[in-house]
Amino acid sequence: MKHYYFILSFMLFSFLFFVHLAQAAGPFTDCASQTQIPEAECQALVDLYNNTNGDGWTNNTGWKVIFYVCSWYGVTCC
Repeated sequence: MKHYYFILSFMLFSFLFFVHLAQAAGPFTDCASQTQIPEAECQALVDLYNNTNGDGWTNNTGWKVIFYVCSWYGVTCC
């Protein structure tokens, strides 16, 4: 059982550390300023958020707040 708690604690720490790093890069300003994905794809994500009441989503962690688009909740970059 201790092993389970260790793994769970490690996963939580890793997630919080990643969020901290993402926020340390500064807030998201516009799609032209990021380099993770093509600007058009970034803009499509921003448009999706804006046109579907993203502020009212159950979980909108990071959306248009964290600079790294790939760390927005539900966004996976390959």
